[in-house]
Amino acid sequence: MSARPTATDWAELTGKPAPDGAEDDSPADPAPDVVRVWSGVWPIFELFTMAERVWRYPALGGPPIGLDWGQVRALADGYGVPWDRETLTLLQAAEVEAAGIWMAEWKRKNPPRRAR
Repeated sequence: MSARPTATDWAELTGKPAPDGAEDDSPADPAPDVVRVWSGVWPIFELFTMAERVWRYPALGGPPIGLDWGQVRALADGYGVPWDRETLTLLQAAEVEAAGIWMAEWKRKNPPRRAR
């Protein structure tokens, strides 16, 4: 994914034609199928991916606002992941990054409406 919007993204977000220098709409290079995870954090990575369905959402809709930590603790116990400071720190870092990605995507798809 490019850091700069494509011409289509620009037009969708602003309602104006893309400025000179905007990237063309050619498909980006495919993402690699291999992701490297350090062996020391593999259990936490696995726990985070298993917690995919235990996110809390706002009552009126929108992107997830955070993990349901009670359910994450139950998953950790079930998978034998130690529930200690290191686990919590790594899970919170993963949670913040994932929430940031979801928030950016939600804002991109739901731009603020102008007052009339």
